[in-house]
Amino acid sequence: MIALRDILCRRDGNIAVEVALATPVLLIALAGTFDYGRAVLTDMRLKAAVRAGLEYAQINPDDAANIVAVVRTAAGDATLPVTSAQVCQCADGTTLECTSTCSSGLAPGAYIVVSAQQSFTPVFSAMTRLVGDSVRAQGSIRAK
Repeated sequence: MIALRDILCRRDGNIAVEVALATPVLLIALAGTFDYGRAVLTDMRLKAAVRAGLEYAQINPDDAANIVAVVRTAAGDATLPVTSAQVCQCADGTTLECTSTCSSGLAPGAYIVVSAQQSFTPVFSAMTRLVGDSVRAQGSIRAK
């Protein structure tokens, strides 16, 4: 017969207990890493699409509809919320009407601003707090 002391001192199942305790922690870390990687990839793709729109805007600054179309095509999403606007700014960063004059007496510079937003749904719901529920990208170039 096996004594109680012998049963309590045995180490036969230690590794199984350690694996059982570590596995959930590792799976949660893996899911979080997976979601964060997807968020970064979505961000990079959206920024690349905005850059494509800005490259088109350099050639055709007055064609806002096609700037939006280029961003949507580059992102691979025909329903992506995209805005393209022309704004005028002075050297000090003040935004004003393009027909106005800056306080320095110079004409403001015209810029094309393109922004886009794409929804992001993480697999691991706790990641929403870290990465949010959408990814945004914005860029601008000097038009004139």
